[in-house]
Amino acid sequence: MPGDAVGHTGVLVLVFVLAMSACGGSEQRSCAEYEFDRAAWDAGPSEDDEGPRVEQAEMLDRCRTLIGMTRAEVRALLGPAPPGTPRNLWIYRTGQTWFEEVGLSIELRNGRVVVATAGPG
Repeated sequence: MPGDAVGHTGVLVLVFVLAMSACGGSEQRSCAEYEFDRAAWDAGPSEDDEGPRVEQAEMLDRCRTLIGMTRAEVRALLGPAPPGTPRNLWIYRTGQTWFEEVGLSIELRNGRVVVATAGPG
């Protein structure tokens, strides 16, 4: 019957949503527990958007760790700005998706970080 097909589709969607939320929910760390992992960052960019450097960038973004840091403090934490990076917008590559690179973009004003965003770009 046509109504049965809709009901089965709804159940499948619900199961998929619950499975996806269960997969990601347990891995989320709180900002209070977060500590920058130098080894994970130094591992370099991954070939996907789920590597250890991607995770570090996402936590730095979510926890606003870099906001207010000086240029020198960022350099000490993450390493020198990538070659060709403008003086006030540093972009560290962290990984890639099928279509674009994933990175950590850091905007500096008056020598201090005002925006730090992880994601495509």
